[in-house]
Formats: sequence, structure tokens, C-alpha cells
Amino acid sequence: MSDPMLEVYDSSRRLLGSNDNWRLGASASELQSLGLAPADDREAALVLDVAPGAVTVLVRGVAGAQGVAIVEAYEVAGEGVMTARIVNVSIRGKVQTGENVLIGGIAVRGNGPRRLLIRALGPSLASFMLGAPLADPTLSIYDSTGTLVATNNDWKSAQQTEIAATGLAPSSDAEAALIATLPPGNYTAIIAGQGGTVGIALLEVYDVTSP
Repeated sequence: MSDPMLEVYDSSRRLLGSNDNWRLGASASELQSLGLAPADDREAALVLDVAPGAVTVLVRGVAGAQGVAIVEAYEVAGEGVMTARIVNVSIRGKVQTGENVLIGGIAVRGNGPRRLLIRALGPSLASFMLGAPLADPTLSIYDSTGTLVATNNDWKSAQQTEIAATGLAPSSDAEAALIATLPPGNYTAIIAGQGGTVGIALLEVYDVTSP
């Protein structure tokens, strides 16, 4: 996407913040000091204090521009400052074939592993009228070396009891989910369609590590 812009909304659809070109925004100096400023002036970024609750980030192209974009969310408050933390991130997108599958990045930080529940939803999105949902999503998790560390097609085929115990089991048997305990590092989650099918899918990552 040649010129992305982003908007952030709370659960009542109230606009919390927006940005087009990051250097022109109020967060420019803070982004630079954090080392998180985008490399291109046309890219969008902002720093927000967000209250506990659900938040939606919307990315669109300026003047109707289309293309591939990456959305990133970082917790940047210092130790002892945060009263809440990110426990769930979800990404909705169109799953196609080849290189045009749905890809999400997961970064695990800290001194120990995190237990994550990762879901790939498709059929259950039909009730939201988001377009044609992906009928049979598959889910694969890779580490930073490109090694496959976990995979699933239909969630009941493995870890059914463990997933159900979280209260986060997918509503459709054709949807994918897995629980993985991942040590600190960078990971990639990929949703593809079984048999090369295409459609809208939702990638969700939950931190279900015991307190």
C-alpha cells in the first residue's frame, strides 16, 4: 500500500486517534525516541494511552489506494507503569492462495515462555456479513528460523479438551485452533484455505498463561 492511514476506535466506535503520515502527527518525537518510527514518511503511526477494553485499528489507503499493509501494536509503557496489558490481538483479512495468505506476527518477550491460544476462524464469520468467509481455514505457526512449531486444521482433531477448557473454542468444527507454549522470540502465524480455498478469515491470539 503506497500511502496507508490508520484509525483507532474504542468498543463504542468512538475515534481515539488517527494518523496519515507519521512525521506530521503529534506522536512523531515520541515514536523516534522509542525507536519505532516507520522508515517511510508516508506510513502511519501514533502513540495512545488506551483504557482497558476492546480497541479496533482500521487501516485504509489514502485516496482509495490498495495493497498489502502491516499493522503493529506495541506496549511501550515502562515497568510498573502499566495497569493493564494486551491479552488478545485479532486480525481480519482476505485469505487467497500462494503468497497472499493471511500472515500475523507474534513476539513473545520476557524471561519465560507464554502459553498462547491461537485461532483461525472462517465459517463463524458468516453471521457478521463480512463477505464470503473462508470455509475451511488451516493454521500454522513458525519460529524465526522458519521451522514449523505447531499446526492445525480442524480444532477438535487435537487438544480438544485443553482448548475447550479455556472457554475459547471455535464455534465451527471446521475452524482451526491450537495451544502452544512459546519461549521468548518471534513467530509467524499463517492462515491458508484447505485445498486452496479463499475467503475472509480472522486470526486471533490469546495469552492464556496462568497468572
